[in-house]
Amino acid sequence: MRWSYRVGVALFIVSAQAAFAGPANPQVLVSTPPLKPYLDQLLLGIGESDSLLRAGQDAHTFTLSPSQRRALAEADIIVTPAPQVNPVLDQLLAVEEKRGAQIITLSDLPGADVLPYPEHDGWTHTHEPANADKEHAPEKTDEHALLDPHLWLDPLRMAAIAAPLADRLGDYAVTHRARLKGNATKLALHLREEVHPGLTALLDQPASNKMRARPLVPFITYHAAYQYFLRRYGLEQAGAVTARPENYLGAKTLHNTLASAEKLSIGCIISETENPLVKRLAAASGARIVALSPETLYGPKDVPPVGWARNDYDRLLVKTALSFADCL
Repeated sequence: MRWSYRVGVALFIVSAQAAFAGPANPQVLVSTPPLKPYLDQLLLGIGESDSLLRAGQDAHTFTLSPSQRRALAEADIIVTPAPQVNPVLDQLLAVEEKRGAQIITLSDLPGADVLPYPEHDGWTHTHEPANADKEHAPEKTDEHALLDPHLWLDPLRMAAIAAPLADRLGDYAVTHRARLKGNATKLALHLREEVHPGLTALLDQPASNKMRARPLVPFITYHAAYQYFLRRYGLEQAGAVTARPENYLGAKTLHNTLASAEKLSIGCIISETENPLVKRLAAASGARIVALSPETLYGPKDVPPVGWARNDYDRLLVKTALSFADCL
């Protein structure tokens, strides 16, 4: 009787520990597509992550389909880059956290060193906020409201958070701790010793000596999504048309933006879409429009072959480097 009681207690303890540790192969969901191939490198030999967003969905303004709601509700672990990327998603994540899902926010990890969005566009030399129409301006809801979530565009930041992220995953998938740690070491080494030097080489372009009648700005971006990448590789941040894509330009800001474009020669406007404003800026400044998205994955057919590019995360960085290098 005493032996049976002890066995029962032992089995209860083991079951409780297993429940706390989470399933052997947890379902990992990422909120932003570029994080999927990165997470999959950490999950090698364990499984694969799923991406919440589908092709063409804007990470800042998307609405979820019923199937995406189900994916969110069924995930054991949800990985998101930073708060306030999408306020609706933040509310849904809070619900899933109460349900028991583990929410991992990359900007909270050691080594992320997250940056705020710039407060103004920088290149038009005006300091009027992008939301110039005050009655429609969004309020700052908390200290995280202006964090720039695009830290995946800096491979050294992503190398720095690989081990902390593996630790967080291992807190839930205890049986895979050792493999997660080993995968994180290999991923960080790859990013530091192959990807970072490779991108540096791609960006090592001779300066242009062309004579121009107007001051030259090599490139501007439609929204301020690239500061992690530009700072890492020593490229001057000429500015963006708007700080965040969900913002819109008021009448005065739009007038000043177009007037500034007429006084400059802009090499490239790097934008996700050729929207009417981008086309007007290109016509006024003589710029070439370069299609590039910080949140879209690029496959082997989308970029030239590069020996160190092993996955779609690497290829996104290759596409980014080549796009900027072509504008220098």
